[in-house]
Amino acid sequence: MTLFAYPEGARFGRVIPKTKIYEHAQPTPALKQRFVRQVEQIVWQYKLAPQTVNLPATSQVTEIQVFVLTLKSGELSADVLRAIDTAIPFPIVFELHYDGAIQVWAAYKAPHPSTPERWHVGEYFWSQWLSVHDARSA
Repeated sequence: MTLFAYPEGARFGRVIPKTKIYEHAQPTPALKQRFVRQVEQIVWQYKLAPQTVNLPATSQVTEIQVFVLTLKSGELSADVLRAIDTAIPFPIVFELHYDGAIQVWAAYKAPHPSTPERWHVGEYFWSQWLSVHDARSA
């Protein structure tokens, strides 16, 4: 697998406090503990939208977010990603960073048919761990 080189014009680069995720996802105390134990930092790294990548939105996908999660260990519960996906109303590509390696995670995500403000998140797919030094491709 080759890592994708996101357009520089789409760089967003904002740190997201875990408390903001908690406000929108309403995690259980156990899930908050997993966030604290497993995630060092969450960065909203790229916003792939018509104004940043010069491609039109579709009715189903208006934009895609890329989040970089710096991990405290090489372990991350999918429940943590699901909580973030629940809090953010756009499809997300996650790049997990740990000890010089990157793993990419994503799930199919679409507005819930009966409640458009809520999103259905499918099963996650992920890559093998890759070196941060691997070349990225456009």
